[in-house]
Amino acid sequence: MPWVPEMPVRRLKPSRVLGVERCSDFDEFRANEVLGLGTSTPLRPREFSLSRAILPLRDGLFVLQRSFARRFEAEIGTDNGVGLVVPLTFHSIANGREVDSSMIAVMRGKAPVKAIEHHPNTYLMLRFNSDMRHRGWADFDTGLAYVRTQDEPMTRTVVSKVQVLTAGTKYDQEKSKSGEPIATSVVTVAVLPEDAERIALASNEGKITLALRNPLDIKSTDTRGIKLNALMKGTGPEPVVDHTHNRVVAKVAPPAPPAPPVYTVEAIRAAKRSAEVVN
Repeated sequence: MPWVPEMPVRRLKPSRVLGVERCSDFDEFRANEVLGLGTSTPLRPREFSLSRAILPLRDGLFVLQRSFARRFEAEIGTDNGVGLVVPLTFHSIANGREVDSSMIAVMRGKAPVKAIEHHPNTYLMLRFNSDMRHRGWADFDTGLAYVRTQDEPMTRTVVSKVQVLTAGTKYDQEKSKSGEPIATSVVTVAVLPEDAERIALASNEGKITLALRNPLDIKSTDTRGIKLNALMKGTGPEPVVDHTHNRVVAKVAPPAPPAPPVYTVEAIRAAKRSAEVVN
C-alpha cells in the first residue's frame, strides 16, 4: 500500500461547527471517544504527529483522523447504534488479519481489537445513534465485521481452443487485401453454448482479450488466474522494509555454502606414487 504523508485533514481549519485538533507530542495526545477508548503505544515517538477533525451530527458523530504509527488495544464499538471506520489511506494488522484501504469496518456493541499500524493511517470514524437495521448492511446483533468496498482486479482464461471464423468487418477485410494491417474490435468465433455464456458474462463484467496459441497445442487451458496483488509481487523474494525509516532495505544474498571436503588417499604401486579421491 502506498504511504501518503500529506493528507487533507492537515489543511482543515476550525469553525463554529467543526473542531480541529493537532498535536506533535505524545504526552498531549488523548484518545477520542467516538468508538470507545483504547491504549496506543507509538512505534516511533520522535515522529509522533496527529491531526483530527470532529463534526457533531444530529444523530451521531463524524471524526476524520490521521493517526500515527502505533500499537493499539481497545474495546471498540458503540453502546447503541452502529460504528463505522472508513479508510482513506490505511493498512494495519488487526487481530491477526490484514486490513487495507479497501475494507470498511462495521461494528455493533463492543469488540476487542489488538492492532499494529506501521505507518500513519487516515480514516473516517462515524457513530450513528440510530439502529440502522433493515437497510441492507450491518444486520447482525453484535461484533465487528469488514466489508470490502471493491474486488481486487483479476485476469483469467475463460475459454480455450476457440476457432476464429472471421476477424473484422467486411470493410476491414477489403482493406486488408492491399496488405495494410487492420485494427478491429469485431471477431467471430465458433464456440459451444456454455462457452458463449462465459464470453457474454466476461464482456459485460470486464474486458475480453484474445491470445493466439500454437495450433499444435490442443490441450484445454485450466488456470487459476492472477490477481493484481500477486502480479505486483512478481516472482522474486519479498522486499525487506525498514519500518523505522520507511524504506526498502537491499536484501543481501546469503553466502554460498562451503564446498564439501575432498578426501584423498596416497597410493604407492611399485615405484609409482598417486593420489586417489575417496567419495
